[in-house]
Amino acid sequence: MARGAGRERGPSAGKAGLAAAVLVVAVSAWWFLTDGRTLLSEGRPQAEALREYIAAAQRRDCASVLAAVSSRTREAVQTALPGRPNLELMLCDYSPAPARLSNFETDRIRVEDVSGGVAQVSAAYTYERLFGFFPRGRDRHVYNLVLEDGRWRVDLAEHFAAATRARRVK
Repeated sequence: MARGAGRERGPSAGKAGLAAAVLVVAVSAWWFLTDGRTLLSEGRPQAEALREYIAAAQRRDCASVLAAVSSRTREAVQTALPGRPNLELMLCDYSPAPARLSNFETDRIRVEDVSGGVAQVSAAYTYERLFGFFPRGRDRHVYNLVLEDGRWRVDLAEHFAAATRARRVK
């Protein structure tokens, strides 16, 4: 038998190979855009800081939640809610996202951007759709983190500052 006999490579074989390569690239790009960056964020200090904050809130460890937020956040809460004695409980229950912190998934956290001492880190959360008639949905919320005293902390100050401004307008 002659060498290479029976293995004709025509134009259709080349097109099939190209189509397979395009499919692999498209699937890889889709995976990277949806979940790939989550895997690449593992172990980064910004992702770990948000993970610890959410986990502390889920186990109702309010002292750890208070330690995980920025000093600006603590000051903004005291300004927005003057006279409230229990700052720990206020922050333990608070979530700027449309979901409670108990609905967040600590294994789906990714670092979106880091610029000096400021970072944007997102976390996925699940929610009920249309009174439970459809499967649960999933969305992401982006948190701002700041570097304070060598530690990344969740910065919710803008959310409380907005509440203070709204109260002053009324």
